Amino acid sequence: MTESREPALAGPGVLEGAKQNDAVARTHPVVTTRDRPLKINQRILLPMLLLFVTAWVIWQARDVLPPFVLAMVVAYMLSPAITGVHLRLRIPRPVVAVGLYLSLVLATGAGIALLEPHLVRQTRALVNDFPKILRDLFFQSTGSQQVELFGVTIDAEYLARATGSALATAFDTPRDLLHVAERVLQTALDLIVFLVALLYVLVDGPRLSVYVLHFVPAEHRAEAARIARDLHQRLSRYLQGQLLLVILMALASWFVLHVVFHLRFAIPVAIATGFLEVIPFVGPIVATTLATSLALWQLGLHTALGVLVAYVVLRQLEDQVVMPIVLGRAVELHPLVIIFAVLTGE
Repeated sequence: MTESREPALAGPGVLEGAKQNDAVARTHPVVTTRDRPLKINQRILLPMLLLFVTAWVIWQARDVLPPFVLAMVVAYMLSPAITGVHLRLRIPRPVVAVGLYLSLVLATGAGIALLEPHLVRQTRALVNDFPKILRDLFFQSTGSQQVELFGVTIDAEYLARATGSALATAFDTPRDLLHVAERVLQTALDLIVFLVALLYVLVDGPRLSVYVLHFVPAEHRAEAARIARDLHQRLSRYLQGQLLLVILMALASWFVLHVVFHLRFAIPVAIATGFLEVIPFVGPIVATTLATSLALWQLGLHTALGVLVAYVVLRQLEDQVVMPIVLGRAVELHPLVIIFAVLTGE
């Protein structure tokens, strides 16, 4: 016989628990993710908003920013020298800053007065002759005025005209009197703004740093000041070392091109070499190619090989001797460490 089973009756404890659950559900309704309001973290929102506003202000002021930025970079590199003289000789920092400022302005003005005529004349001649240089080098290297490469015909004359047009656009000199006056006034205004901003930053640099630290929370201000001070010392010395390398390479390149090989356009090519040496890997290759190509166009293959060897020797002296000493002292590393890093990078 089949026994009939009836559902067991719930006891009083079970009924009491169910009533409590119903009461909790009524007083605390379940909120799903869809019904939950979106909360935005203010610690993320405020920095993002500040970054957006800063970027917008910089974009709106992009035409007037260059002299201010240049003044801050120059003052940043000069700041350790001012601080060192101030601490060693016990001379007030503003007096040291003003003295260094006047010396820098006078030295720069004298250098520009001596160098500017030759630099402008050689640069203008190089820009004007560059299409012809390119056309002649194309013919010397290929033996023809046209070369087909991967199904594309490269014409030397067309390449020279396109290069000349691009250079004319890049180095365009206004011929209209009104445009000339406008450019002169704009350059003079930028120079005045740069000089005034540089003086203020050199004199008031420490107070500007203290003002910026006010934006850091009080509990992190001491740590932020320590990190900023250490970073400032290392970075400013590194920039000074890079600037010294640029000057040394420019002078050495000018001596090789002008004194040793008697090449035209020595000044602009030497200055370009100094700045290109700062760019890793690509810069030295471009500088060597430019100098060697000009030597090949002017005086032939033997001179080009001599310039190539001279540039390789200068590059090795920079990597193995100058850079370890200059940058090693700047970032407080032993010269052997710098040599190892340079050789590893190459």
